[in-house]
Formats: sequence, structure tokens, C-alpha cells
Amino acid sequence: MSTNRVKTINENQAQTMLDMEQQKPKWVHLVSDAIKNENWKSKTCHAYSIKDRTTTNQTEPCLCGRLPRAHSFDGTPNKDLLKSKKFNRQKFLVQKELTVYGQISNGAKFIRWNVDTTTRFQTLSKIIKENVGSKPHLLISCFGGAENFVMTDTLEKEFMIGIAQAAVTEHVWLLTTGLNSGVSKLIGQYVHRYRLLNKSSIVPTLIGMTGWGTVSKNTREVLAKAAYKLCYNMYASLNESSDLGILDYDENKTLDRNHSHFILLDDGSIGDFIDDAPRADFVDDVRHMLECQSITIIVEGGLNTIQVIQNDLKKGQPVIVIHRSGRIANVIGTLLESLGVEALPTESDVIKLLDQFCYKQWLGYDENASNINEAEIRKRKKDKSDIVAGIIRLFRSDYRKYLSLFDLERDSSLTDSIFKAVDSVQSASSQQEESFLELAINWNYAIRAEAMSKSLAYDQKLYSRLFEQALMKNRPTLIDYFLRRNHNPFLTDAFNKLSENGRHIVDTSDPLENRTSTNQTGPQNQVQFEESIQVKCAIKFILENLYRPLDSKKFDDYTAPTTLEELDANHSRLIGPYTDSFYFAERKNSQLARNFKLLSSRCWTCEDNNMPPPNRAVETVCTKPFGTQEMLRELFLWSVYAGYKDMAFILLLQIESRMIAALIAACIAQRLSRAADTLDVQHRYKEYAKEYEAYATECAKKCYEHNERLACQLMLRENQIFGNMTCMQVAISSRITTFVNTNCFNEVLQRQWFGQLPRSTSESLSSKVKFIASLVTLGLIPHKLRKYRKEDEVIHTSQKNVKKQENTPRGIYDRWKGVKEHTIESPNFFQKLYYFHSTPAVKMFYHFVS
Repeated sequence: MSTNRVKTINENQAQTMLDMEQQKPKWVHLVSDAIKNENWKSKTCHAYSIKDRTTTNQTEPCLCGRLPRAHSFDGTPNKDLLKSKKFNRQKFLVQKELTVYGQISNGAKFIRWNVDTTTRFQTLSKIIKENVGSKPHLLISCFGGAENFVMTDTLEKEFMIGIAQAAVTEHVWLLTTGLNSGVSKLIGQYVHRYRLLNKSSIVPTLIGMTGWGTVSKNTREVLAKAAYKLCYNMYASLNESSDLGILDYDENKTLDRNHSHFILLDDGSIGDFIDDAPRADFVDDVRHMLECQSITIIVEGGLNTIQVIQNDLKKGQPVIVIHRSGRIANVIGTLLESLGVEALPTESDVIKLLDQFCYKQWLGYDENASNINEAEIRKRKKDKSDIVAGIIRLFRSDYRKYLSLFDLERDSSLTDSIFKAVDSVQSASSQQEESFLELAINWNYAIRAEAMSKSLAYDQKLYSRLFEQALMKNRPTLIDYFLRRNHNPFLTDAFNKLSENGRHIVDTSDPLENRTSTNQTGPQNQVQFEESIQVKCAIKFILENLYRPLDSKKFDDYTAPTTLEELDANHSRLIGPYTDSFYFAERKNSQLARNFKLLSSRCWTCEDNNMPPPNRAVETVCTKPFGTQEMLRELFLWSVYAGYKDMAFILLLQIESRMIAALIAACIAQRLSRAADTLDVQHRYKEYAKEYEAYATECAKKCYEHNERLACQLMLRENQIFGNMTCMQVAISSRITTFVNTNCFNEVLQRQWFGQLPRSTSESLSSKVKFIASLVTLGLIPHKLRKYRKEDEVIHTSQKNVKKQENTPRGIYDRWKGVKEHTIESPNFFQKLYYFHSTPAVKMFYHFVS
């Protein structure tokens, strides 16, 4: 049998590991402080003592379930208890110091918890929150099949994918039994597998709650021995910790390897069943102390699962039953399907379903079995009656709104069912709804965001925070929703906070900004200063929140930029050297300029070591206009770089110059594909480039069909938002053949090539002969010249819009080359001669001849 060795560690080792992992406050420190402040105690049986083991029979177990030598009581034993015939917790148990807590080498934390603690789980829930680093927005309790159970492959796959997706969502805690068997083991395995397959960096919070006397003897000894060394400050190095014992994950009733926290409930006995009251108290304390929502999911489950459902329904907590997962889940699911909203099941219906789905366990309550006395018969009858009455009680009218069913044949997603169940019963608190909206974005549940209350629907500050969260989590559907609600992405959450507090960021290392901030003599200067702060907040969000978390190792030659100058250099490398700077009025990536700066800085240092070096912060200030369209451009280019294709197309629809934006995206995707270090990334970006190319090509075709002249102008338009580039520049440099082969592209080439000459110059034989004759005679022979083409029928309103865009308040103008109406209705001979010699085709002919 393969054994997985897990070395339990003491406080010193836990300190080292947690520092290496850069986690939040240390578990052992938090628990030890709570023990002192809250006076936490544990309980132990004092029928035997470790000081008196020679006077008793060490092989006969105590009524508490332990062997005499397994007792940890170190005082004088109460030998009168040995005469008792039944275990009584009040008589057998005494208080002692709580010492069993710590951490194992896989990072999981554990504590042996006394079920009689007066403060319940209020302080412990806060300790878990501080150790995790954030409070939960949703607590999911998943209980049911504690042992091996069987579901259909399709249902098991859907359930495990849904629960794993929920577990790796930020601000979600998951509560199970924490054992290496049944549903808790499957959940741990699938969560671990889901993290690996999706490369998730989120460390899930999986809390296991089970009885101390339920786990195996070896597990208790290992944890108790580690706690003993911790208590008495007996430190050992990792290399010398083999004497601390091992945890065999393959043995029955031990801890699951994939859980993060374990609460081991101790009622002083070994092997006895602990009811659901501690779990219900823990969920209730987490809900109220940490202000979060909670839900319980029932998978399969035995007859004792009825108590779990009852406890949650009484407290108004939603419960989802996984139908067709087996046993009690099938009983409740069948009743929910067959009954109406107000109807209650009959006893005969419940008994029939129990016989069908819980036959083995239900058979144990058969009062007609042989070899049982009258007392046992009465007890079995009462137990059966209580079970049937408990199931019927679940369908009370005041409970029905909290009880829901997940049926794979009807419901498509478990995560959607969880959200609907929680959302239907949550309170109307705006703070809780905001937390729930953040959870919906983390969970990618767009329906919840679209159904937000009217009080929050027009809160632009909330929109900014949620929009940025959706960007960082790659939630294209939610991004589309916020943009359709006319949210301005240029309005960042950081700027909103500064505006709300009435403060602004003033960088003391930036003399230009200080000069701007100190000369606030009028409203216009104040507005300009606030606009500069807004730009600074936007650029900071782009660099620190968007680019920094990206995995730059997947590209050999490109790294995530950390400064605005690096971002500008990245754009120049990915797009081409023909583009102007996106952020600076002058190009700053010239090698000569850089060498001059470096030389000047060295000379400055050599002349006077006491003088400060030249301030370089001014170089990273955006000196070009930056507004909403520029912000959309940055978000679009980031999504292309990150490989978020769906989000890129949604942002593309918000950009005014979509055709050139799609061409630039294709260019960037091509270069990133060639720089990818794996075949998977290389193939993925290559496919993305094809989709961007197809979009740009389709745009060119549709524009050409709508208006040929304006479409040709778009090909040669210098777009200032994208560094004064043209569509033809990007298409030619990136060799986007599908775009180059369009009729619009060829039309522009012909216009450029033949100038004011007729388009039929090289089409027929006669026109070719006339053209050759004109070339030989230097264009002096009269020939039939006309304007470039027949007068286009242009909608005057469209032309007015074009002129209006050329005179924007910021002074942005569109420059058009080559495709203009320089036509003269009746040109004279000299004008015709000028047209002829200014044609590029004629110029090239004479150049070759010369």
C-alpha cells in the first residue's frame, strides 16, 4: 500500500513555511492569542491518568472509547467512574488546556475544538478570516454521503465541475466533513484538479469539520504529538521531524489532503456520533460575524442528513438537493417534483420512497425483525415515526421557499442554481448586495449583474469598481453589459475615491505636476489638473492592475510593461516602427536620444556628485490627449496581448476606428504567436489573428458596398488615436492577404497609381496604345482626359459629420491623402498635362527610362 508521508510541524516550522508562502497572519499565533484572551479549554476523560497506568487493565477500553493508556489526563484519576455502566459527559470529562492545534506540511491548519465552548465559533470564524486574508461573501456547506456513494458519470461530472468552480472563486468558503472518503474526498480531488487545469492562482478555502473521535487513531496520535511538541516549545528541523509520525492518506477515516482548514470537534468520547448542532452553529456564526450569505448542498446522504436540512431551513438558509444522487436526496427530490407548492407529502408516500431509495438503512428500523425485545421494538417505531415526520416537516409552507432542487435533466448549471437559490432569499441590504454583485462577477454570473436593484443601477462609482473587477477576471459578458449601460471606462475606481475624499495624488518627484498643482488660480486650471489626475489614475490601473498580473513567461521576446515608456516601446515593437508614440508628443525610443540622455546623466554625475540626477518622472507623463477613446484603445490592446479574444471583440465595438483597430490586433497576435514558447499558445494566438483579420476584411467590404469613396478614404486615413497609422500601412507590413485582396484596397491602389487618369487606361488594347503614345510624346499629344471618376453621390450629412470630426475641441484633425476630389469640370491643356506628369505610373516609367 502506497503511503503519503506528511510531516507534522511545530510552531517554528509553521513560521518558516508561512513566511515563504507570504501568507496572512500565522495560524498558530492567532489561535494561541485567542486561547489566552478567550480562555479556550478542551476536555478529557479523567477516569484514567498517565501517572497511574500500572494498577489497571490496560487492554479493557474505557466507557469514553479510549484504552487506559490512551488517556491524556495527568492528574489524579477518579476511580469511582470505573464502576459506571454508562458514559456520562458531565461526570467523566474535566477541563484542560487547549494544546492540539497547528499546521501540517501541506499547509492545512487544524484545531481540536471543544463542542462545549461558550463562545461557540464566533472568535474561530474571525481567526479563519484573518488567516485566509479576506472575509467570505458566500459559505457553501456540502454534506451528504460520508462513505462511498455512486452517482451517474454525467451527474458527478456536472456536480464536481460546479462545486470546484465555486470553491476556486474569491470570497467563497466551502465546508465539508474533511475526511478522505465520500463527498468530501471527491470535492477535494476535483478542486485540486480544477486549479491545475485552469492554472488558477486562487488558494481555495476548504474547511473540514468532523469529530476528533471520528478520525483514525494514527491521525489523532500524529496531531497530538505535534501539538505536544508545540506546547512545550520543542522545536525540530524539517530534516529531524520524522519522529513526529506520519499521516497515511490511504487509511480509512483520516484527513483529506486537499482541504485547507480542519475543525476537529471533541465531545470527550471516541467513536460516538456528533449531531449537526456544531456545524449549524458554525454556519450561523460565520453568517452574522462576517456578514456573508450561506447555502447548503445535499448530495446523496443518509437519514441523519434530515437533521442538517431542518437546522438550515429553521434559520432561513437556502438548501439545494442534488436530485438522483442517491438515498435521501432522491427521496426529497422525488417529493419536490411530484408535489405542488402548498402540498404536503403523505406518510405512505414517504415510507414508500424510503423503502425504495434507503432500503438498507431503513431496514435497520424494522420493528418486525426477530430477536429484539419490546423496548427495542418501541424505540424503532418511534425512530421511524420521527424520520417520516421530519421529512414531511421539510415541506412546510414557510420552508418551501428555502428548499430547491437541482436536476440535471432540467438545470444546466449547478453554479447558476446556487446563485438563484441564495439570491432569492438574501436581505435587501445594499452593502450585502454590493458584495453579492462582486461575487457574481468572480463567478461570471452575468444574469445577477443585469438584475441589480434600481438603487444601485445608476451608481457610477459602483459601476467603476465592478467594471474593473470584470476586466481583471476576464468577464466579457459583464463588460458588454456595463458598456451597454453607457459606463465610461475612463472613470476609474481610484479617481472616484480621490474625488470622494476631496484629495488628489501629487507626486513630489514630478516637478511638472507640482508646478501644475501649486498654480491653481482658476476653475480652468483646476479642471485641467483634475483631468491630469484622472489620466494618471487610468494609466496606473492599466499598468499595475492589468499588465502586471499577466504571465510574461509565455512569450520569449516580450515582457509585461511596468512603466508607460515600456508600454509605448512594446506597442512600437508589436505593431511596427512606422507608428508614432501613443502617449508622448515626441518619440522617445530613438537610440540616439537615449544615448544622449545616458551621456548627459553620466556627465551630470561626474561634474557634481552632490547634485541630484535629472528627474526622469516627467518622461513617463502622458503628453498626448487621453480620454475615453484612448482608454478603450488601451483596454483593447491589453485584451489582445492577454489573449482575451471575446473581450477584445466587445471592446472593439466601442472604438470609433474599428477597422484599423482590428488590423492592429491581427498584427499583434501574429507577432505574439511567433514569440510564444509553447505550441498551444502559438496556435491559439494564430487563430486569434485570423479572426481579427476576418473582422477587418468584412468591415472593408461592407464599407465599400455602402460608399466607395469614403471606404477608400478610410484606407488612407491617418488615425491619431493609433499613432497616425493607416489601414494600408498595417495590412501591408503584417501581410494580411485577405484584407489586401479586397476590392476597396485594390481601388485605392489604382487611384494612387493612375492619379487623375481614367481607370480604363490599362484595360483595353486601344487605351494601352493611347497611353504608350502619350508616354512617348511626353504627354504633349492631346488626349481625352477626364476627372478621376464620375461625381460620387455623397450624402451631405455624412460629409458634414466628417468635417465636424476634423474640428474637434482638442484640435484633432484627420489628414486625407490621395483620395480627394481635386477635379476640375473642364480642365485646359496645361492642367491635363499637369495631371499626366503627376501620375505615379508615368513618373515611374520616366524614372526607369532615365
